[in-house]
Amino acid sequence: MTAAGAVQEGATTTAAFGQLAMFADPFGHGFCLIRFNGQGYDALDDRHEKTAVRKGA
Repeated sequence: MTAAGAVQEGATTTAAFGQLAMFADPFGHGFCLIRFNGQGYDALDDRHEKTAVRKGA
């Protein structure tokens, strides 16, 4: 990315879904690169947890 003129803005962060790196292109447009872990979007979806709690109650 940096060879094309993009600049990373800040450190790469780790979240429940994986890792996130924020960049800006030479024109100032921001974009993110996301590396999902094994859970992917499911890590953000708490509906299954709420259902499990209701079933266990």
